[in-house]
Amino acid sequence: FRYRALLIGNNEYQHWDNLRTAIHDVEELSEVLKSSYGFLQEDIILLKDATRRETLQAFRELQQKSQPEDRLLVYYAGHGFSDSGSQRGYWVPVDAADQFDYLPNEVIRKELEIIQAKHKLLIADSCFSGTFVTTQRSLGTELNWREEGYYVNKSADPSFQTLTSGSNEPVFD
Repeated sequence: FRYRALLIGNNEYQHWDNLRTAIHDVEELSEVLKSSYGFLQEDIILLKDATRRETLQAFRELQQKSQPEDRLLVYYAGHGFSDSGSQRGYWVPVDAADQFDYLPNEVIRKELEIIQAKHKLLIADSCFSGTFVTTQRSLGTELNWREEGYYVNKSADPSFQTLTSGSNEPVFD
């Protein structure tokens, strides 16, 4: 298996206030992934000031390259938006003029679901990023973590985790 990453840092916006630290954050994360976690340069897609099209193209590239046993990290640093009426969250590409150009969380989630990878981690560092995790899922039957081999069996299951920089609220640059 391979460790793959899509790192998106947006600072220079055409229709929004610019940010100061997003590109720095993805550049630093790229170096840490290579130096400390075994990621290869060719397995890291680093987008700086990404348009909507470039972002979706990067997801498509991951869909084409990834294999079922791969590990995937997607990190987004940039503006986010929330439609207060519907509680929908969005990533804001640098070329987005209005809500019709934003990337809805459900589109991002679907793009991630399509990618073949055993373990997926999404880190969203943007305002309103908590809209990714506002729904809860039931665990179904009671889990017996004391059962012999429980953790070995669970570690073999595919996983999809999400970390966000805040709730359904603005966060600092």
